[in-house]
Amino acid sequence: MKLALVINELNIKGGTHKQLINLTHYLSASGHEVRIYTKHYSPEMYPLSLPNVKVISYEKFFTARSGKLTKYMNFFLGSIRMGSDISNWAELVNIHDNWLLIPNIYIKIFSPSKKVVWQINDLHPAFAIGNSKDGTSNWYNGFVKMVNRWVAKQNDVITVNVTKNKERVQQFLHCNAEVIYCGVDIKNQSLVKHMLNKQKTIHLLSVGVFFRYRNYETVLQVHEELSRQYGLDVKTTIAGSTKLAPDYGKEIKNIIQQKGLNAQVLGEVTDSELDALFNEAHFFLFLNIDQSWGLAVFEAMNYGLPIIVSQSVGAVELLDDSNAVIAAPLDAKQIATEINSLVNDELQYDRLAQNAFSHVSAMTWDKMYSRNVEAIFYKLLDRDAV
Repeated sequence: MKLALVINELNIKGGTHKQLINLTHYLSASGHEVRIYTKHYSPEMYPLSLPNVKVISYEKFFTARSGKLTKYMNFFLGSIRMGSDISNWAELVNIHDNWLLIPNIYIKIFSPSKKVVWQINDLHPAFAIGNSKDGTSNWYNGFVKMVNRWVAKQNDVITVNVTKNKERVQQFLHCNAEVIYCGVDIKNQSLVKHMLNKQKTIHLLSVGVFFRYRNYETVLQVHEELSRQYGLDVKTTIAGSTKLAPDYGKEIKNIIQQKGLNAQVLGEVTDSELDALFNEAHFFLFLNIDQSWGLAVFEAMNYGLPIIVSQSVGAVELLDDSNAVIAAPLDAKQIATEINSLVNDELQYDRLAQNAFSHVSAMTWDKMYSRNVEAIFYKLLDRDAV
C-alpha cells in the first residue's frame, strides 16, 4: 500500500509524534511504501533511515515571516500544496492531528474516493473542552467547529486512543470513532530496582511537552508538602519542550526560583537523557488536567517507577490501585501523603513498582496500536492482509 501519514509538526517530541513514528516503523517493516507529510521536520530529532519511508516537509511555507497577510497566505498555500501532493500520491491517508483541516478538506473535495483515517488525540481547541476548556466562544470558533464536524463526516474512519475521546467525538462531531490504545516503548525486559531511602534525596520526575494542562505547579506544591510537612529531602525534575508554551515554561521556572526549590526544568531531552532520568527517579508524577491519554505514564511503569497519575488522564482506563496511585490532580496534600506512605513502606513501594512493570510488559506498539491501525487500512482498501 502507498500510505500517507500526516502530522502537524515533527520537530518536537510528544505522544502524538511517538505514535506516528512507531506506526511508520511497523508499516515500513511490513513492506508498505510510506510517506510522512508535515509542516516542520527536524531530521536530527527523527533520523528516519528507512528504505520504504520518505519525509516531505513544507517548512518554507510555514516558517514565520513578517506581516500577517504574508503569513496567512503562505499558511493557506502550504496547506493546499500539502493536500495536493498527498492526493496525487497516496492510496490511503492517515492524519494525526487537529490542525490539518485544509489538507483534509482538499483531499476530500478533489479526491473524494481517497480513503482517509483521522486519528484524533484531542478535539480542536475551538470546542473549549478537555485541556482547552477555558477557550472563548466567538464567531471564529463557531466556524471552526462547523468545519471540524463537516470534515469528520467526510472521513472514512476516526480513531481515538481512549474511550473518553470516543464519547467526545460522538457528542461534538456527531460521528462514531474506534478506540485503539497506544503502545509502550518496552526499553526494559527486567525490573529496574530504584533504591529508595527516606534518609536520602527523594527524586520526583514529571515529563511532557509544556502546556498549561500539564499542571506542573501542583507537582511543585507536592514537592513543598513533602519537604515542609514530612521533612523529606526532595528533588524534582520536569522534562519537556517549552516551544509551544514558552510563557508557561517561564512561570514554572519562576516558581522554582522564588521558592528556592531543589527543582529543575530541563526542556527537551534526548532519549538517553530521558532513560537516565527514569532510572534515577523514585516517583513519576503525571498530574495533567484532562489529558486524553498519557503515554509517559506507561513508559515510566516500564522502568518500575511507582506512578502518581491524575484521575482525569485517559491512561487510568487501563490502570487500577494495584499498579498506580490515582489521585485528584489538584490535591497536592493528599498526593504528598500517598508518596510519604510509600517512602515509609518499602514493601508496598516495591510491590507497586513490580505491578507497574508487569502491567505494561506486553503493551508493545505493534500489538496495541500499529497492527490494529493496519487492519483498518486493509479493510478500507478491501484487501487481505499479507
